[in-house]
Amino acid sequence: MPKRVETRLNGVNVEKKCSVCNEFKSLVEFHFQASGFYGTHSWCRKCLSEDRYKKREEYRARSKRWYQDNKERIVEYNQIRKLDKYNLTEREFRELARNGCMSCGEMKDQLCVDHNYNTGKIRGILCHGCNLALGNLGENIEKILKLAHYLEDRSMENDINRTVKELDSRRDRTDEEKGNLGSFRKSDTREDS
Repeated sequence: MPKRVETRLNGVNVEKKCSVCNEFKSLVEFHFQASGFYGTHSWCRKCLSEDRYKKREEYRARSKRWYQDNKERIVEYNQIRKLDKYNLTEREFRELARNGCMSCGEMKDQLCVDHNYNTGKIRGILCHGCNLALGNLGENIEKILKLAHYLEDRSMENDINRTVKELDSRRDRTDEEKGNLGSFRKSDTREDS
């Protein structure tokens, strides 16, 4: 026989007793639980929240410990999943990955299979960083080239100084065109007397 839940009628509101703090509270102060009395959890929201907060650190520590203990298993599982997803054998993957990332050339543990999203055909192997960069740029060759030109143009030692000088010269030109209206320089500021 299930445990009897204490309830009481407070005016027109039904109140239920929390099984942790033993206080009577309105039903809205309990989380929904279909199998619970009045369709609510036996613990009030506050008690449930405090309990979960206390157990959060314990749960994180347990998860971290499990990950450290099973790291090899996780890597192996992810490798098998990757091979199954792209219909590759272990030998084919090793053949593709023998030289590392096909973009930057780095030999890293976490190599990704790069594929065309439209056709599904495998293009090669990339490290995680290059794969993210390619995805973030939407595999758009124009964007990739613009980014490469941007980096190339700004690879001088005094990038910031050059940019500031360019902005100053542009501002000077626009000030001259406007008849020096709206210009603001440190030399133009008034000193308080």
